[in-house]
Amino acid sequence: MGVVRSDHGPEVDVVIPPVIEVFLRALLLSKKEGAPEIGVDHLLAALATPTTESKPAEQATGPYVPIPHQDKVFSTEAKGAIEAACALVPCDLERLTIDFLRTALVAARRDRTK
Repeated sequence: MGVVRSDHGPEVDVVIPPVIEVFLRALLLSKKEGAPEIGVDHLLAALATPTTESKPAEQATGPYVPIPHQDKVFSTEAKGAIEAACALVPCDLERLTIDFLRTALVAARRDRTK
């Protein structure tokens, strides 16, 4: 799980569920590719990307530059796979495991190639 250091003090860390890390990596992969949405292939590639441990970044002191809002929707196929993974467990992002997500994504890719 990733840890994000908070501005609320040195003792407050926010733990990022592994599935959210996968979603973030998939977002970055889809942006790099210029894709209009996050697809099953982006999610599978994000699962294959090793997680790297990094040291917390130093808090910037400014000046701050605004950046545009950055988000993308999941493709219909990816959304269906995530919903299928959620059907395997009572779904919230804390309980959805990488293994359940991977199983659903592989099944979605297999169904697409039939």
